[in-house]
Formats: sequence, structure tokens, C-alpha cells
Amino acid sequence: MEPVEGPTTENNTIQHDQSRNKITGRQIRTVLVSSTGFFMDAYDIFVINLVVPMLGYVYYMDKGNKVPSNIQGIVKGITNVGNLIGQLLFGFLSDSKGRKSVYGIELLIIIVGTIGSAMAGSAATGVGTLGFLGFWRLLLGIGIGGDYPMSATVSSEWSNAGRRGQMLALTFSMQGWGQFFGALFAVILLAIFKKPIEANQINIDYVWRILLALGVVPAVCTLYARFHLPESPRYAERVLKDSEMTEISKAYALGVRPQSSANLISRESMVETTKVVEDRHHFRDFRIYFSRWRNLKVLIGTCSTWFLLDIAFYGLSLNQSIVISAIGFAPDTTKTSPWETLYKQALGNLIISLLGAIPGYYVTVFTVEYLGRKTIQIIGFTMETILFIIVAAAYHQLKDRSTAAFVVMFVLIQFFFQFGANATTFIIPAEVFPTRFRSTAHGLSAACGKAGAILAAFAFNVLVDHGGKNAFLPQTLGIFAAIQFVGLLATIFLLPESKGHDLDSFEDNEAEWRPDYQQSKDVVNEHESYSHRTYDLFSFETETKEDEEERRKISMKFKEKETRKSADDLTFSKSTVQLDEDDEQTKEKTDEDFDKELDSIQQRFNEKKLLKQEKKKQVILDADDDNQQDISSSTQTLDLNMSHSKKPRSPSPVPPETPRRYNLRSKKRAGEPTDHSTDESIYVKIDEDTLISVTGQ
Repeated sequence: MEPVEGPTTENNTIQHDQSRNKITGRQIRTVLVSSTGFFMDAYDIFVINLVVPMLGYVYYMDKGNKVPSNIQGIVKGITNVGNLIGQLLFGFLSDSKGRKSVYGIELLIIIVGTIGSAMAGSAATGVGTLGFLGFWRLLLGIGIGGDYPMSATVSSEWSNAGRRGQMLALTFSMQGWGQFFGALFAVILLAIFKKPIEANQINIDYVWRILLALGVVPAVCTLYARFHLPESPRYAERVLKDSEMTEISKAYALGVRPQSSANLISRESMVETTKVVEDRHHFRDFRIYFSRWRNLKVLIGTCSTWFLLDIAFYGLSLNQSIVISAIGFAPDTTKTSPWETLYKQALGNLIISLLGAIPGYYVTVFTVEYLGRKTIQIIGFTMETILFIIVAAAYHQLKDRSTAAFVVMFVLIQFFFQFGANATTFIIPAEVFPTRFRSTAHGLSAACGKAGAILAAFAFNVLVDHGGKNAFLPQTLGIFAAIQFVGLLATIFLLPESKGHDLDSFEDNEAEWRPDYQQSKDVVNEHESYSHRTYDLFSFETETKEDEEERRKISMKFKEKETRKSADDLTFSKSTVQLDEDDEQTKEKTDEDFDKELDSIQQRFNEKKLLKQEKKKQVILDADDDNQQDISSSTQTLDLNMSHSKKPRSPSPVPPETPRRYNLRSKKRAGEPTDHSTDESIYVKIDEDTLISVTGQ
């Protein structure tokens, strides 16, 4: 979706309430909480890169201390399969159920999957240790995958326009620290277990289990904070359309003490019934929205660039130990002891992450708001293409003549992954889609990336050994160069620049693409609804002419769509009321025209003297609403004040000069009873004899 100039709606409260460049303590805390999953993601990726050689020494001593290539691909790639599932699942749930409702569940899955991986054992017969390890890593992958769309949208929606890219980059930069600490812990554990391993290589079993288990620590530390993070203010405003919950979330973001948790809980329960309908229409609306080329083009851009990037990124990262061994930094397993081989591989990974990955992440953090997301992605893809061509063409010369030069080239490759597309393919989808689809679109984009990672994980080991051990590695790097060039083209022609744009710039105008938008604001589909709204009009025999301000209140009540909000909180569209079949035309009216029509309506009420007998008239609640409603008289009376009433109404006889109640009900399923016990009424006093009531059920 291309950004538009300025907000697409008048109700742009978030932009007015928060400074574009101000970073609050709450926002920093949110970034820290949301970055845990990315630490775990990178930690797992690079730890398994070191764990697989350890598994060879423990479980494949009779096969040259090496895990077979096909099993390596499964152990390394199964987590990416889980990632793909989690990204699609949690992306959808985050948009349909709400950020707060889902956030934290994916971290629980990560914790369970990590502990299960560390404790994986074998059955007495049948499934072995690597089989159970694969199962737990699949579960771990679902949790890590779910964290991508969840943390991306949470970080994006809690950030200000001037710092949003930087906050997202900081969240994603935890991948660099996950990579670093994965290699560091491997070096430390191998140093601790040096003597036991030299005495018996089976003791490597302790190292890989402890190494996997250490990754659970940051997840446990941030679990509580995730479950207690309020709903995203932008989601509360744009999707839930709940003004009170929006104010609570904004107060939290600004570091102001929010309203009581009990109040927040009550607001969440109030919107629960409306979300039932939203859930059921999410897929339909998603399909309709992206059926337009200008929206679909952006989704294709985010999906394709992430897919193309991850083929090369994961193909290299998951097999970094192979590359390091091939260039001579780590010795061959047949020439050195198991401990020395593993230690040097871990040390090589540590050096590359420290020199290349972490600096790349933080260059992105400090430049993303100046250079722009698209510009950084273009730089990254361009440099990756050039570097892969150089390494592929000069592979043997670099390997034979200068190991240091080869290491420098791989450090640069890692640097431009992070100061490039690896960071921006995460940032861009968190910004360029409307709130109602942001998490789903981000999850779909990330899932396409993981599809590329799965392809790389299963194909790399087989491809590089074609014709002999590491014989096809130069050609594989050349393939990576071509893939990065295609990613460059996709970035240039498909993606917009989101730098400096408020998220309102990417919000959708539902009226443009959703044919039933006006009707859906008032009427719930009769086949899918379990709730409805009731609008009660109280008219009295003895009426006096209202002054202009009081008539305006009536017009507001007729126009009001969100019955849980007060009239003063909303921006209303022009609408009209038609009470007679002879009124064939309905159109958008000014406030003055509307007030005049209300006078006419009141006059007709008095002239026609609507009796107790059932007399049905048609009502149109909105100029664009083609739904015809029934109005019928009732025999109920109420003693009302200017306050909310939740008590059931009991019928009573109607004397001659008492008020009559006319019930305007939105469309509901045939035969469905009206339960007045759940009414929440808002009453506006017009004069001594007249009340207007809007009742929400």
C-alpha cells in the first residue's frame, strides 16, 4: 500500500498525543520485552549450527563422527518448518483476536520447546534421540515463528513515527546478540568440559544439552511482562474502536499511570462480542483488500524479498561451520581431536558474529531513520550480490593463498546481511500495511522467508557435496549472488519507502474496497450474528420545540454507530431518518438540513398520533444504509433519569397520556428473542417531556 499524505481519518489522536521523536521508558521496556523472541531465534539458529557437529561425535562415532547430510537437513530445517506454521497462525490470531489476547502464548511454546529439546532422549526401541529432538525443535519453531508477527506489530504500534524504524531495528538487533551468546556459551562450555571430552568424547552430550537449555533464560525473564502488556493503542483505536481502552494504552505508552486494571478488563469484555463477527470476516476482508493491485503489489514485494534473502542468509548461517572448516579456520575432523575441532568452530563463529553481524545490526539502528528502509535494503542486496560473486569466482585462490582474506569476505557478507535486507525485510512489513491486516501480512511475509530458509536448509548440504566434499560450494555461492540480485529488483519495483510516514499514512479507507462497509457498521449479518443493537426512541404527546443545541444532540444520537461511546467522543457522518414510505429519497444532509427534518419528523409524530396498535414504518438509519428496519409501538413505560440503566424492564399498563416507546431494532436472526437484561442505555434529555434513548445490546 502506497503511503498517502497525512492521515486518512480525522480521528488521528495518536499522532497528536505523542511526539514523533520522543522515546519513553515504557516504549524502551516494550522493545526489550518484544525482542526476546529474536534473541531466541538467532540463538537457536547458530547454536544448532554448533550442536549438529557435536551430535555427530556422540551418536555417529561409527560413521566418521558426522551426522548424515539428510538427517542434518532435517535437524536444522525442522525449526524453520515450525517457524512457518507459527508465523501464519499467530499473524492471523494477532489481527483477529487482538495483540494482548495472544501475546505471551508464543513465548510459553518457546520455553516448553527449548526445555524439551535439551532433555530429548531415545525410546527403548524405535525413535531415537534425534527423532525426539526434531519434534521438540518443531514445537520450538512454532513459538519462534509466532513471535515474528507479534513482536513486529507490537513494537511498531507502540512506537512514534520519528523513531519507529529505530525501535523495530533495536528489537531485531537482538538476533545479533543471540548469535554472539550462542557462540560464546559454546566456547565457555567446551572450555569447562575440555578434560572430560578428551577422556571420552561421549561427554560432549552434556555440552549440547546445556547449550540448548541456556536459551530459555531470557524467555522466562520476560514472560510475565508480555502477559501484562496492555492492548496496542493503535489496535484498540483502529480495530476495536474502543476509545476508553485506547486512552488506557496511550497512558501506558507515555509512562502515565493508566486506569485501573479492573476498568481495562471491563473494556475488554465489552468488545468481546463484536470481535466474534470480526473474526469471521477477517479472511474475507483480507482477500478483498489484497485483490487490489496497489495493495497486492506491496505484499508480493515483502514476501518475495524475504524469501530471496533467507535462501542465502540461512543457507550460509545454518552451515557456517562448514564454510569455516572449508577455508581452514577450523581443522578437519579427521586430523584433530573432537574437542579442538568443536572449539575452533565455535571460536570462528564467535569472531564472525562479533566482527560482522553485531556491527551490521547497529549501523542499521542508527541510520534507518536517515537513509530509509528501502535505501538500506537496496544497499544490502547490492553488496551481497557483489560479495557473493567475488567469493564464488575467487574461492580457490582465496582459500589457498589467504585464509584471512576469506574470513574478511565472510565478515563483510554478514555485515551487509544485517545492514541490509535481513533487518529491513522485518521492518517494512510492520509499517506498510493497515492495522487490521498488519500482523497477518507480516506473518505471511515472514513465512515466505522461512520457506526460503527451509529450501536452503534441506538443499545446501546436498548441493555443496555434489561431486565430493564441499566440491560445489563455489557454485552454490554463485547461485546465492543471482538470488540476491533478483531481491534487489523486487525491492526497487515493488516496495514503498516508509521512512517518516506515520502509520496513519498506510491505513485503509474501508469504504473504498469494502462494498458492505456502511451496512456493516450498523447491521450484523443475520446468519452469523449472536448479538444486536437496539435503538429506543421515546416520543411524548405534549412536545415543545427544542432549541438548536438539543436538536443537535438528537441528530448525533441518530448518527451514532458505536453505542458504547458517548456522543462527544465520536466524529459522525451525515445521515437522515425516513419515517414514511412516501419519503423515497435519502441523501447526505448538513446539520441544518438534518435539524429541519427532525422538526418535520416530530410534527408528523404529533399529527399521526401513533397508537398502541402495531403500526409499522420503515426507517433508514444512514444515508448509505439500504437496510430497512421496522418501527412498532410498545406498551412499556420507564421512569428514567440522565444515567445508565442496566435493570430489566417490566411491562406495565399504559394510561392515555403517558409516554409511548417506539423500538428501532437492527436486523437480527428470525425468531431471536430480545433480552433486555443486558441493556446498556444512554439517555439524553430534550426537555421536560421528551427523552431520547440509545440502547446497546
